[in-house]
Amino acid sequence: MQQGPFTGDAVVDLANIVTIVENEMDGTSGALYAIFLNALVNALRTLSPANAAPDIWAAALKQSLSLIHI
Repeated sequence: MQQGPFTGDAVVDLANIVTIVENEMDGTSGALYAIFLNALVNALRTLSPANAAPDIWAAALKQSLSLIHI
């Protein structure tokens, strides 16, 4: 990533990826990825900001998908 190396914090690193997607991906697919990834960042922050265990990721992904109605 141009903005620097990964921090090891899943929420921070994913938020940095969202910024790149928002700035670099064009078209509808870029917008959809950005919406989904922003929802995922929010869900991870809400569920357990310090824990990136598989069950937290699963719950965050499920919550993100339900928010954007996919």
